[in-house]
Amino acid sequence: QSSKKLVLRKSNLKSLTASEEFKKAVSDGTASSITELDISHNLISKLSLFFNLSSSDLAPLESFSNLQQLIIDYNHVKNFNSLPQMDKLTVMSISYNQLGSEKEILE
Repeated sequence: QSSKKLVLRKSNLKSLTASEEFKKAVSDGTASSITELDISHNLISKLSLFFNLSSSDLAPLESFSNLQQLIIDYNHVKNFNSLPQMDKLTVMSISYNQLGSEKEILE
């Protein structure tokens, strides 16, 4: 399987659904072949809002079933309590966010 990247860097995004590239990948089925998602340098403060998730709707991320790398650098994320489970994820870069103590990050 070849690896593919979806780079949404420096797009002033607060939500993935605001990205035409993201919506196209979900609608045409290519999301399942994407192994790296770069959402660095955006305006993300809460991942649940960014991924447009509610407690019962994980549809946007479920399409990215082979995601191995998630780059969230240079945003405004304060914790990762709303990050859904991603079984194949091996790298997550979270530099330059607004993270608090280790306890707050994982709460």
